[in-house]
Amino acid sequence: MRLEELSDRTGEPVQRLREWRSLGLIGSHAGEAFTAEDIERVRLVQFNIRHGFTAEAIAEADRKFGGLLNDQIEILFPHGVGHRYPLAEAAAMAGLTVEQARRLADLSGTTGDVLEEDIEMLKRQNTRTTSVSPRKRSWSC
Repeated sequence: MRLEELSDRTGEPVQRLREWRSLGLIGSHAGEAFTAEDIERVRLVQFNIRHGFTAEAIAEADRKFGGLLNDQIEILFPHGVGHRYPLAEAAAMAGLTVEQARRLADLSGTTGDVLEEDIEMLKRQNTRTTSVSPRKRSWSC
């Protein structure tokens, strides 16, 4: 994906992503394209910045500890980072309205795009919800 799409999918301004790339926090030195791993790297950087670290400090720690961000991604995604889908697309795949999917995402603490494995959870939740009579539903979407 291109820088502009990475910006759209993470909410970070293009200029800030360029800075992070120059620090070695995202992207590869080989080309212009960004990957699903870069989305997760941006999310990790965002998390650390929200907790008081600067991008420069994160980059220094990443270099000092030999790929700290990659290590964190491997721990979080031991089977690799799967494909992510925009919420509207994930909702359609699961047979839910966007509002239903948004409510479930909010309840689970999910923000932004939806991982492939989370779509299966949305499908199961949709099946459970539609198989329960309207009077017995504990939540409504």
